[in-house]
Amino acid sequence: MDENEKYKLLNKVKENTEQYINIFKGLQILLSTNINTQENHIINLLMKYRGGTEEVFWKSQLSDFKENTNKSQLIIKRLNELMSSFNEENFFQNIASQYLKFIDSEILSDPNIEEIKHPISRLNKKIDLHDLGLAYDEKYQFINNISHVLNHSKDLSETFLRKLAHLDTFEHFKSIDHSIVIIGANGSGKSSFSRNAKKALGGNVAIISAQKLFTLQKISTIPVGTNTIQGVRNYQSNEKLGNKWGSYSEYGQDFYNLILALIAEHNTQANDFYSKNGGRESSILEQTISLWNEIIQHRSMSYQIPDIKIQTTDKSEYEFPQLSDGEKAVFYYIANIMIAKKDSYIIIDEPENHLHSGIVSKLWDKLEKNRDDCKFIYLTHDLKFASSRFQAKKLWSKSYKEPAKWDIVPLPSDRGLPEELLMEIIGFRKKILFCEGEFSSTDYNLYKILLPNYDIRPVGGHINVINYTRAFNRSTDLFNNSAIGIIDGDFHSEEAKLSWEKESIYSIDVHEVENILCDEHLLRTAHSNFCSEQEALESAKNQLFLTVHNNKSHHVTQYVTQKINEILKNNFIKEANAKEDLKVNFNESINLIDIDKIYNERLSLFDNILQNREYDLAIKHINHKGLIHTVGGQIVKDYKKRILRLIESKPEMVDYLKKKYFSKI
Repeated sequence: MDENEKYKLLNKVKENTEQYINIFKGLQILLSTNINTQENHIINLLMKYRGGTEEVFWKSQLSDFKENTNKSQLIIKRLNELMSSFNEENFFQNIASQYLKFIDSEILSDPNIEEIKHPISRLNKKIDLHDLGLAYDEKYQFINNISHVLNHSKDLSETFLRKLAHLDTFEHFKSIDHSIVIIGANGSGKSSFSRNAKKALGGNVAIISAQKLFTLQKISTIPVGTNTIQGVRNYQSNEKLGNKWGSYSEYGQDFYNLILALIAEHNTQANDFYSKNGGRESSILEQTISLWNEIIQHRSMSYQIPDIKIQTTDKSEYEFPQLSDGEKAVFYYIANIMIAKKDSYIIIDEPENHLHSGIVSKLWDKLEKNRDDCKFIYLTHDLKFASSRFQAKKLWSKSYKEPAKWDIVPLPSDRGLPEELLMEIIGFRKKILFCEGEFSSTDYNLYKILLPNYDIRPVGGHINVINYTRAFNRSTDLFNNSAIGIIDGDFHSEEAKLSWEKESIYSIDVHEVENILCDEHLLRTAHSNFCSEQEALESAKNQLFLTVHNNKSHHVTQYVTQKINEILKNNFIKEANAKEDLKVNFNESINLIDIDKIYNERLSLFDNILQNREYDLAIKHINHKGLIHTVGGQIVKDYKKRILRLIESKPEMVDYLKKKYFSKI
């Protein structure tokens, strides 16, 4: 649709909206000027002039009219809001032409309007039925108009409210710049939403289902004409979303019909060229092949009547059916997109299906560019694909209730969480636990055993854990959920730990989470269960103290460095008016740091640990990445994997660790 056509359609929508505002206002005027003031007299006339219908019937009709006239206040309010949006700055540039068609064809058409439009205009003036002395025909016409309004206003109000609710449901479609991605858990209504979008948007929708079979029978005849193209477009408009739709034969025939349609359209173009002896546009088949060759660069596709052929880099040639499913999928997507009607909404279920991850984004980028008249709506479980649609509007389908109630909200972009992580956790029902590391890390593998009531997401370093926990808990309006964070003890001060706990961020009482697995009770249990050598337990403990002794100086220096940084961070230099003041302030900050004292106190701690063989204190304060292998390896080979499995199998070990290290959670 060009700008001129779009502008005409917008003006038409404005005019119709204004007309319906006036009609619903007319219903309110009729109620106040005639119905409320002359109700009994009107009922008598209705009984007299409308065939003696019982009084109770007309009283019921008038009661319904009053009720639905009150509903018209809500309708007027909503239509006025619609009119206001039409007049907003940049509305014309931002509104999708498809959505204007939706308003025009679905929302603003109602047969009940025509039944009451003219009667209301005739009735909307103060008429005293006692004094007018109307002739029989005039009175009959007046009562006939009243009867029409009473009979149709209820249906009009109810259906119009439903249509306005329908419009609100699909408001996300009204200003699509490029595309929409709908994400959400299974059962959250993504497919149902799109099926209803198809109903709402009518002929402007093409649906590409997730189920595809790429079997292809031999094409025995060379078709010409547009019937096959229309057949494909009709198939595109079918509601084929979800797992229960369609059969294998239908999916297989779909691919055959698609290629048949491309060949038919190509031959029609060729015939036109020869009959008119002039130039022609590229056929959809030629466009599809050209785009396929851009995507699949190690092959070359061409149409050689009556077959599509593939050439390899070594000049060998083979038939189209010998393509891989991924290569056929690329062709299938391109052909369907290129064949879709102009200005369509194109709904693609699982757009990554059958495709190699390396070409998914490239393919859909090209298709969006080549069909910039269309709007793309993707349904996907693939969060990487969803994130790759940089310019797309992201929608989260929070919940769905039959038959047509969705809670769908835009996915925010400013909540302090990476988009892919946000999409991953947004629908989680359990509380979230952010931790350090990755899915292969000890943090994740231990916490999923100890804290199974949480959905655990490792997010790298402790800064991410702190920031993401804060961001998530600031967004309870979106998530209807909460999060906690767990970080390693490292060298964090007690003041910082207490402050973080107020924000549901907890620091374990050891420097590294792996140290927990070196707990003496765990070593004893492992020693017993794994039938280790008699002296293995004592060897493990000796290895711990040897590690502390050999790394004592390094550990102390690490600690002092951290403390100095912490003191400087918490004692910013005061603002000064002169250079000398700056020097004074700087020296005051430096003088707060007694390096010798900090160093000697920490060194004394480690000396006491070694002298008294304080095992728990050694586990708490040592910061040594390979400790679990150094100590646990004395008990059994692959100690970390085996102790994790042992903890998982023994509830009493889980309880012990939770009470000792995670009592605050």
